[in-house]
Amino acid sequence: MNTNLWSLIDARLAERPDAVAFIEGERAITHEEFDLLCRRTVAWLRAQGIGKGDRVAVWLVNRIEWLALFFALARVGATLVSVNTRYRSEEVSYLIEKSGARLLVLQPGFRKIDFAGILDGMDPASLPALQAIAVVDAGPATPPRLLSRPVVPFDLHAHEPVQDPDESNPDACTILFTTSGTTKDPKLVMHPQRTLVDHAWRCAHGYGMDSDDAVMLAMLPFCGVFGLNGVLAAFAGGAPVVLVDTFDGPQAARLLAKHRVTHTFGSDEMYRRILDAAPTDRPFPAAKLFGFGAFTSSFSEYAREACARGIPLAGLYGSSEVLALFSCQPMALPVQARIEGGGLPVALGDATVRIRDVQTGALLPAGQSGEIEISAPSLFLGYANNQEATAEALRPDGFFAPATLAICGATAPSCTRPAWVMRSAWVDSWSIR
Repeated sequence: MNTNLWSLIDARLAERPDAVAFIEGERAITHEEFDLLCRRTVAWLRAQGIGKGDRVAVWLVNRIEWLALFFALARVGATLVSVNTRYRSEEVSYLIEKSGARLLVLQPGFRKIDFAGILDGMDPASLPALQAIAVVDAGPATPPRLLSRPVVPFDLHAHEPVQDPDESNPDACTILFTTSGTTKDPKLVMHPQRTLVDHAWRCAHGYGMDSDDAVMLAMLPFCGVFGLNGVLAAFAGGAPVVLVDTFDGPQAARLLAKHRVTHTFGSDEMYRRILDAAPTDRPFPAAKLFGFGAFTSSFSEYAREACARGIPLAGLYGSSEVLALFSCQPMALPVQARIEGGGLPVALGDATVRIRDVQTGALLPAGQSGEIEISAPSLFLGYANNQEATAEALRPDGFFAPATLAICGATAPSCTRPAWVMRSAWVDSWSIR
């Protein structure tokens, strides 16, 4: 199987080039139009001197240009550094400096986000690798310099789309995701095209996003794995993706109903806001899988009520290191089991999860409590510029050991288990070693 990111575009063009790939507001973008947009973006990147091995920080809300940059950067052999629009001066500066990004792409003036103020709070001298700043939707008021660097417009129509073949390396790092820094500085998680493409195909088939009636609502930010992996899976499966630049409960509820959305992924709080805005008995009759991660302990009762209203909620597990939608609870489970975090891995048969005793370090059989370790096709390359952290996270045999992920087995009912931890009832099916 071709594991270059562009192979997802080629597959769509070969099947139905005129089918809708993305819906952004009132605009429907076909696969053919998206291909053209990405090819123009490749030409624009080359005009900026971006090529193999370069890193480009993308600081944008969910919009089609984010995705075009991602595919185009992969094609030229460069790496996208994903920057969350919720980040402020310190976090943005840290990411640009740590990643060594040569170019920063941003969109000033988006609603309540004070991009200019955030940039003003950054020290230009602390960003030695940064050479220029590109502005999406640049206008007469766009300053000629930001952070003491020249500003260039993201003007795709000034460039002819490239036609040369994709010769990028599917095993080279194509994106840096940021982990949350709780006790230490955030780390930059490296993924190649290979893991993303393989995972997209598995998720498309495993979660039914390749069915003829599938439609996805992308309400999580692309800068994180839960946002990006869902979109790539839908794109691989040929399901139209409805884009929203920022989440709003009532707006999401309207879009779910208007576009007859079958799949979406979000947090428990997102679904709470959506359901509060959709008080009817069966608000989303087309829904097939609404996956979620629980971040509050009070969602279980709400989730059960939602399922009784025909909302197909299912618990998920994922991380930056093994990608999002790594596992999902089967819809055939009773509701209380289905809304727990974890589930069966989408790479079942190729993914291995084992349990290690916290005190002794010995591997344990299923049904006992301990830390879990994961080996899967979606496993990351390591942490950028951080060999020490990579060595701590990856066992000598290649298994990933999440620093905070423990599992509670049937023999340890008193164990305190976060909502997103794998259920031991399903670990038995995970090729335990």
